[in-house]
Amino acid sequence: MAIDQIRAGKLCLSSTVKQIVRKLNDLYKSSVSSCHHLNLRLQRWFVDKQKLMDRINSITAEKLIFSHAVQMVSET
Repeated sequence: MAIDQIRAGKLCLSSTVKQIVRKLNDLYKSSVSSCHHLNLRLQRWFVDKQKLMDRINSITAEKLIFSHAVQMVSET
């Protein structure tokens, strides 16, 4: 609504208001950039976590296979 009144010439912005709007816009852009950066870091963290979990599951499977092989050999 304020933008419409500014365009219609009914409302004029002071230099202080312009500075505040500029500052808020800069803060907004900075926040969006920070969120984007954090999102990328979080995605990498999830990928690394998944790789670790896959490795742990692989190690567990290898242990089970090894234990079963040892048990089979010791029974003969």
